[in-house]
Parts: sequence; structure tokens; C-alpha cells
Amino acid sequence: MEKELLIRLSNWLNGEQSNPFIITLHPTWKCNLRCRGCIIPTVQNKKLHEIPYSGFLKIIDEAAKLDVRRIEIHGEGEPLCKPGIIKIIQRIKKHNIRASMTTNCTLFTEEKIRDMVRMDFDIIAVSLDGPNAKIHDHLRGVKGTFNRVVKNLTIFKKYKEKMKKDKPEIILVPFLNKFNYNLLEEMIILGKKLEVKLVNFKPLMLNEKSEKLRFTKKQLEELSTYAEEAYETAKEIGMETNVETFVDKNLVKNQTDVSKMIQLKRKKNTLFSITCFRPFYQIDINPNGIIFLCHQTSENQESKENICNTTLTEFWYGAKAKSFRDAMKRGKIPEICKHCCGGYTLDDWTLKYELEQFITEIK
Repeated sequence: MEKELLIRLSNWLNGEQSNPFIITLHPTWKCNLRCRGCIIPTVQNKKLHEIPYSGFLKIIDEAAKLDVRRIEIHGEGEPLCKPGIIKIIQRIKKHNIRASMTTNCTLFTEEKIRDMVRMDFDIIAVSLDGPNAKIHDHLRGVKGTFNRVVKNLTIFKKYKEKMKKDKPEIILVPFLNKFNYNLLEEMIILGKKLEVKLVNFKPLMLNEKSEKLRFTKKQLEELSTYAEEAYETAKEIGMETNVETFVDKNLVKNQTDVSKMIQLKRKKNTLFSITCFRPFYQIDINPNGIIFLCHQTSENQESKENICNTTLTEFWYGAKAKSFRDAMKRGKIPEICKHCCGGYTLDDWTLKYELEQFITEIK
């Protein structure tokens, strides 16, 4: 964990304020795939407004003035569908801010790949849900998707070797579900073959579309065994992964209900009594400019602030943000947390452990 993030969070715990550490940009609703379990096609049908790429450039410039250290580019849709996405990426790197992008990795051209290697873009997180075309293409809803991903990752490898670069680091991000839960070892082996940095498994995020991907009771019981076998393989072949997390049967059982996951680690009078630390270090901005501390709170679009009418500074230190953080400090688990991605909770656990250690060391 980056020391500056731990310093900023410890400031909040001491009653001081700190600037945001991460800005997450969701540049577009558009996507070229039709993933099973994704609600974005429903959102797309509403034809919501998107701010132009120039609006995101202004956000990035202000983020630099606030000493934001990381900018993450995520969906709602596929970032590479956004006109001007390369200019957005270039602006981030111009300010020497660490950058990452989550992508389905199907729309890269060789020119775009070459440009991203040349500019030292930091991290590409690739949504790859299966170790073969049969599984991945089924989950992503478009034939040929798996082969395009593998082809583009091979081109990344080629240009990194040609330019003698270590970046961008490539991370595979499989979302666990009933179609791939027994293929964890194969995903680890594929990651090694593709020479990626990390295979980072994420729990299934439940919504009205993803119910059909939910594990059966028997599959949940089996998942821990598959995770343990995959972890042993990862150690043998030297593949970095978080798969060992899913050996924990309590976590596996509760992975689709984040409120229950939070309770698993909750301890009184410790950092784990705080519901979630994300509102203390991160801002999210939707394609239409809606700005929020927690992505799940973006559901009621009409009641939210818009970056077109405010600034990052005004929002971050405003009354609504303070009220939301106060609720987190009291240990409140809002109803919306049940619909969050369990992967965020796993990240929060790691952060809390490291923050506890950091605070102990500086006392």
C-alpha cells in the first residue's frame, strides 16, 4: 500500500482533513459487449447524457492541483468507446499521475497499444472471465472476444519488449460465478502464459441481471477447494494472485452480500468498526458528470451533485460528503452496500490491516 494513502487516512482518523488520493473516472455508458449480469444495456436505453472528453480534461487538471496521486478509468461502459479517450489518458500522464484502466481489451488497435506503452501508462486491468473462448465468450455475450483479448495482450507484450518497458502492468480480473468457479487453476495458468502481473479474482456482484450467474449451494461448498488447489498451483509456477482469499468458507458463503462481508471482520473500537474507508480517499465521476464518494450512491442520479456545477474541492469538503463519512465512522451499513462489489470490501480489509500496522509503527 502506498505510504501517502496511509498518511492521509491517518489524518482523517486524527480529526484532520486530507485531499482525495484517487479519482475514478467513468467516461462512457457505451460498450461493445453484452455481458451476462451487466445492467449497462438497461442504462444505455435511457440515453443518458455524457460530458465530452474536454470536460474530463478539466477534471484531471483540477485533480493534479489537489495532489491526487491516482486516476482510475473504469466502466460504466467500455472506456475505449469514449471519443477522445487517448487524450484523457495523455492528460493524466502529463501530470505524472499514476493511472489505471479497466477494459474488456477488445477495442485496442496496435497504434493505441504502442502509444500506451510509449507513454508509460501504469496498469491495464483486463476483464477476463474464463480461460478459454467457450466460457469467456459465453459470459461476455459476443463470439470472438476471448481471442481478441489474447491477441491484444500479446501485442502489449511485443511492444513492451521492443521498447524495453515494464509498463503497463497487466492484471487479469475474473468475476467469479457459476460458470467459472471450477476453472480457477486454469485462469492462473493462463495468466502465467500471458505474462501478466496479477490474477485478481473478484466476487460476483449481484443485481437483477446477474442473478442467473449466482452459485448453487453445492458450487459454493466446492469453491473453497478449487481456490486452495489454484493457490498451490500459483505458488508452484510463481503467479501472483489473490485466489487464496476464497479458501475462507465464511467469505465464500457471504461474498454476494457485502453487508455480511463487512460484519465478518468487524471489531469494536478498531479500524474495522468503520464501515468502509473508500469515502475518505476516493471520488467517482459518472459519464454524465454525477460526482459521488461511493459508486453505489449514484443510483439516484437526480439527487446528486454534478461536476459541471461544482468543483472537486467543493464536493470533497462539502456538507454531503461530511455526512456520509460520519455515517461510515459510526459503523452504519447503508442498504446500498448490499449491492456493492465484494471486491471493494476485500480491498478495504487489506487497507485496514495495513493502516493499523502503519499507525502502530508511527506511535
